[in-house]
Amino acid sequence: MFWSPADTIGFRSSYSTSFRAPNPNELISDLTARNLYVENDYPLPNDSSASEIFYANHILGPESSRNLTAGVDFSPTELPGTRLSLNYYRISYSNRIIDAPGSADVFTNSSVYGPLVKQFASDAAVDAFVAGIEPPQTLVDYTSGGTGLAGARFGFPYGYINAAKEATEGFDFGVHSPWSFADNNKLIFDLNTTYIKDLTTTFCSVCTSTDLANTTGEPLKFRARGAVGWSNGIFSSNAAVNFANAYHDTGIGSTGRISSFTTTDINLRWRIPRRRLRWGLASSTPSTSIPHTPLLP
Repeated sequence: MFWSPADTIGFRSSYSTSFRAPNPNELISDLTARNLYVENDYPLPNDSSASEIFYANHILGPESSRNLTAGVDFSPTELPGTRLSLNYYRISYSNRIIDAPGSADVFTNSSVYGPLVKQFASDAAVDAFVAGIEPPQTLVDYTSGGTGLAGARFGFPYGYINAAKEATEGFDFGVHSPWSFADNNKLIFDLNTTYIKDLTTTFCSVCTSTDLANTTGEPLKFRARGAVGWSNGIFSSNAAVNFANAYHDTGIGSTGRISSFTTTDINLRWRIPRRRLRWGLASSTPSTSIPHTPLLP
């Protein structure tokens, strides 16, 4: 739906539903996973000294969603060509296809991860579970004593899984403003920002939801890019500054914090008239972050 009460302003909204089957990459990734990892260096309930297994998930179903968007565009008459846009979105998924969460507390936070965590009463129960995994998996032993499956009492999947529910909502804001001057000189200003209010994921129907935004492998809550470009038909240049907020590295517990970072992009271009030749120079500052160790192998 679109409504424009005046030439300078317009309101937009839409509602839709969608259905998505697992794509080939997701299916192949899960079906080709053949390793069964055994480890004993993750926090376990009651400070248990047992080990845990990470097994490939080979059951992946389709996801569906309900989507709502709304926005407003404003083009002031005093600034021809300038447009300001503000958008709101909310997406609610069922059986959302996601990577299995890589968090150090997967075995100790039962209210969040619920039935994703399997518990085994004995070595025989572990052996029976592993024997039933299709296709068979190769044991990769990361335990400090090389104990293999003996003593494993917890299990967790890796690869793609279906979460029971996931909902995300946020805002996008953008400004585009062109300016023209004498001698064919042009300036263009652009600003684009996005803010994710939350990304709540519920792994089972009775699990407590958790906000995965600002964690390893998930979207950041806030990103911004401001850019300015100049050209006169022969020479042109563009410069942009990118900002990404700090986030939490869930793979190394509560102390894992990656600082925010800012990068810049600069490029220059020279067009030789009637020669159909263009020369360019580009530069981009590399992003820096603190190295981290993922939870899953």
